Amino acid sequence: QEFPNALPVSFFDNLRNPKHIEFVATTSNNAQARYIPQWLKENATEPAHETAIVLCDELLLQPVLHSLPDTDNTESPKYTNITMGFPLTDTPLFTLVNALLSLQIDGYDKERNCFRVVQTNNLRRHPFFHLLNEKAVFTYQSDNHGLLQYVRQALEDVAQAFGKDAINLPTVYKQMYNEALYRTHNIISRFITLESANNLQIHVNTLQRLIRNVLSTTKIPFHGEPAVGLQIMGVLETRNLNFKHILMLSVNEGMLPKNVNETSFIPYNLREAFGLTTAKHKIAVYAFYFYRLLQRTERITYTYNITTDG
Repeated sequence: QEFPNALPVSFFDNLRNPKHIEFVATTSNNAQARYIPQWLKENATEPAHETAIVLCDELLLQPVLHSLPDTDNTESPKYTNITMGFPLTDTPLFTLVNALLSLQIDGYDKERNCFRVVQTNNLRRHPFFHLLNEKAVFTYQSDNHGLLQYVRQALEDVAQAFGKDAINLPTVYKQMYNEALYRTHNIISRFITLESANNLQIHVNTLQRLIRNVLSTTKIPFHGEPAVGLQIMGVLETRNLNFKHILMLSVNEGMLPKNVNETSFIPYNLREAFGLTTAKHKIAVYAFYFYRLLQRTERITYTYNITTDG
């Protein structure tokens, strides 16, 4: 009573406002992405930044980008903003590093002093192979330092080709691959620093597995501008943002909320008894994000996959 809120009560009662809620069942995950052009045609707002596509499954980002209508289309938003993390494993940069490591470690025949056909062909089939210096790529590296420098040089060759627009890609994909390239280059450079300081004295096969493990747990951070264009983001990125029209993909059990894997030596019963964080708490946090996102929305469409596993 003495220190009342400056905002009226109506600001905190948004969930009572009528909302148009629609559920769309699809027969596959990709079908959800293919529904986007039709949904945008009927639901895109003006200005475009009040429309959001929320991905409960981050692996759908590539199908979503493929499904976005051409920007030349007058009915589609002119700009697209991505604000989410994307697994590095789902980019060509991860497969390129993998192919280079396999060529050097598994693909070199020391008796015949040449590279084996299987690993050579795997690398040649890679979409970025033509951007590399072929002579340098097919030079054998016998030690950890040489191997790491070899991989970094290949990444720098790709970066140089990207800078000259030597590969024809849509703008959104250039953004994704540039982020992936920068992140991968940083990781390999960090390995080189550790190796130069003699902090990485391990067998070359162990180094290969270590690089793969680090890259496979890395996500590409997309830092977007939420004031411009159609918004594409994950559930966590919607915090404290409001949209008029929302399309939420993969609203399936295990995706919303995410499956929680308890990586702890403390068993669930002890965590519960002593008031420690459990899966219930994490699920409750997701529930809060879900309802908070709903509060000022006018139209929201949920899509989900009806196919069952097995």
